[in-house]
Amino acid sequence: MNRPLERRVHGLVRFIQTDDEQCIIEGTVDGLLPNTSARINIHEYGDLSDGCE
Repeated sequence: MNRPLERRVHGLVRFIQTDDEQCIIEGTVDGLLPNTSARINIHEYGDLSDGCE
């Protein structure tokens, strides 16, 4: 559901398991509006670039 003036938020998150007990999470997110809050959902599998349908 893309509205004409809606911003396209996108990014990439990587999980790097350094040992049996630790994991480094790093990523970038682009397209967020400044000075607003946002919720980020990270999915384990698949290319969800066309939405979560």
